Amino acid sequence: MKHLKSSLLWGMVAVTTMAGQTGTPVPELAALDRFLVQLQTKWELPGVSLALTKGGRLVYARGAGLADANANRPVTPETLFRIGSIAKPLTAVTVLHLAEEGRLRLDAPVFDILTELRPLVKDARMLSITVRQLLQHTAGWDDAVTPSPLFAGHAEIAAAGASFPPAKQEIAAYLLSQPLDRAPGAQQGYSNSGYFLAGRLIEKVSGLPYEEAVRRLVLEPQGITRMRIGRSLEDQAAPGEARYRARNPELAASIFSREVRMAPLPYGRYSFDLLDAAGGWIGSPTDLVRLMTAIDGSRANLLGHEWFAELVRPPAGVAATGVYYALGMMAERAGDRYNLLHNGGIEGTYSLFASIPGLGITFALLTNTDNEDEAFEREILMGIGQALLAVSRWPEGDQFRAMPYQGAIPRIGQPVNAASYERTALSGGMLATVFGEHLEEAAIWVDATPAVVLARTAGQVNFIVPGDAAGKNGVALTAERRGRWSGTVLAGVTRAAPGLFTLSAAGTGPAAALNADGRLNSAAEPAAGGSRVTLFATGTGDGTAPMRVLVAEREVAPRAVWATPELPVTLVEFEVPGGLAARGEIPIAIRVGESRSRAGVTLWVR
Repeated sequence: MKHLKSSLLWGMVAVTTMAGQTGTPVPELAALDRFLVQLQTKWELPGVSLALTKGGRLVYARGAGLADANANRPVTPETLFRIGSIAKPLTAVTVLHLAEEGRLRLDAPVFDILTELRPLVKDARMLSITVRQLLQHTAGWDDAVTPSPLFAGHAEIAAAGASFPPAKQEIAAYLLSQPLDRAPGAQQGYSNSGYFLAGRLIEKVSGLPYEEAVRRLVLEPQGITRMRIGRSLEDQAAPGEARYRARNPELAASIFSREVRMAPLPYGRYSFDLLDAAGGWIGSPTDLVRLMTAIDGSRANLLGHEWFAELVRPPAGVAATGVYYALGMMAERAGDRYNLLHNGGIEGTYSLFASIPGLGITFALLTNTDNEDEAFEREILMGIGQALLAVSRWPEGDQFRAMPYQGAIPRIGQPVNAASYERTALSGGMLATVFGEHLEEAAIWVDATPAVVLARTAGQVNFIVPGDAAGKNGVALTAERRGRWSGTVLAGVTRAAPGLFTLSAAGTGPAAALNADGRLNSAAEPAAGGSRVTLFATGTGDGTAPMRVLVAEREVAPRAVWATPELPVTLVEFEVPGGLAARGEIPIAIRVGESRSRAGVTLWVR
């Protein structure tokens, strides 16, 4: 991932709406429109999006080009992009927030907090690494000397005998088994591994998963709800996310398969779940300037004065002159204020933000292709600077206020089978349930596909898992309500996840079943041996896996299986075997392939 090496401004301070653009036209800032289209054309960007604030007000949010060329979908101000290493400022600010609350100290040794990792440390020098050193890239790791294991390729993972993709614990174990590149505090060296550990610190101190901690502590209080950890595979894109095109057209072995399967570099070469705190987030330029105007104080004060001073403090031995890497971002002193900047880049995306308080300007630019040419970044900074020099009158108003963020933020937990209420993997076409908060009016998204919602209350949504989930290893669930988004919940996907509906609607007890005469099966209306009974199920898959009914553990082949086209319910008709040893209330279940429905469901027989 990229980090800035040059001056923040590159001359910025010294120095008619275009067709195909999206967002609200701003005649006073037409020069920015021209710059954006010229940049897209000259550098052959599939799409590009820019947001800019003046004095904390959002005055410009426009897109140009295509978010998805295959679908001819344009970039809009709401399009989500991978932001690469701009995740690092977000991680650093979250750590500072925890420090401000007194929950950790910046100069505390990291492994006095991550005590569970301490036994894995082989280089004793690591035990002196502080939280501050992780964030300032002075912990002793240097990606330019020893590449981070976060970027290990298929062959390296196979040689190490790790999982595909590796688990975070495996990354930590490998990282801590290797020697540091230099002594902690001796010199700066850009390190994604250090930020990986910072993410684990946030989890340990907050008691929350990294993504949820950042959302609750930093993003949601600023009205930012669409930012989330991105997914790695093309069919797992988030709603509204761009499609990425790498400059390098070569394929690489996907780290999501033990077998060698070639894939485009943006889709399978890296795990964004592993990159989380170092570079795993997605967001829009508007999200980023909303965040940055809370950090630089032009719109809100995310950090108190003391903690902003910690943010911009140079590392020990680094002079506070010129440009230096502070806590999570580049800083440059400008009088009594600080210019702030960070960029990011990984195959398929490029990102840049800058806060220039002397001009009252904060901006963020994102594209859906990569570009490591320093001339590209220089042209962005100079181009925006020149466009701003052409402004004779700044627009009134604040587009932040026009954004449709209303009401409480929805929250969801892990999905369950809507029949059995069993927490299980999902299958295509299954009726599933999520429980949570503020779900009235909520839509449920499964990756980038809106699910059909059958029922919802403030605390529960029943929805149909889209059929295109079949064949995936997993999906991401999110809830959206009035423009506000829940955090991401990851769920596995399986061929079948059967569940039987019950009379109690609680997942156990007497099955919702019809006897041969159409009457509801019950203690008063038990089924006779040799008679037919119909069960109601969901999660039975696409019908290709063999199904069996288990009547008091005795296997019976169904006589007929019907799937209802309007609802995700499967009707299973079978014959109650004669000669059962048990009578009365007996256990009933179905098995589809290797998957069995929940125990505790019963049928009445006589």
